[in-house]
Amino acid sequence: MLTAEQYIAARVPEYSGSARVPQLLPLAELNLFQPAFGEKYGMACGLLVLHWLTCEALAGGLPVGAITGAITGEKEGELSRNYGSAASSVGGIKNLESTLFGLELESMIKAVPHCSVANGL
Repeated sequence: MLTAEQYIAARVPEYSGSARVPQLLPLAELNLFQPAFGEKYGMACGLLVLHWLTCEALAGGLPVGAITGAITGEKEGELSRNYGSAASSVGGIKNLESTLFGLELESMIKAVPHCSVANGL
């Protein structure tokens, strides 16, 4: 069974040394119900952290939750960015469909019977 840190290092080595991983991992653990995922709990937590890190990178380094939708337009002269509306959520975790990592986690959540995800993200 892989830990979240091992999963992150295997999938995106560039993120494994990020100072954000130890900051985001406890939040992921609070939002994913370990017994529902069993041996895949580390993978699920890793996917959620990778999803958040990717969202931050797409938002120009802004923390998770700083934006509420996909970028729908961008302009270089006098920098301008437009965001779409917030995407739907699965069990309270929003915008999973905005990254490949989020889509993988969403598939895991839907495949696990009685899967529980905390609300609020």
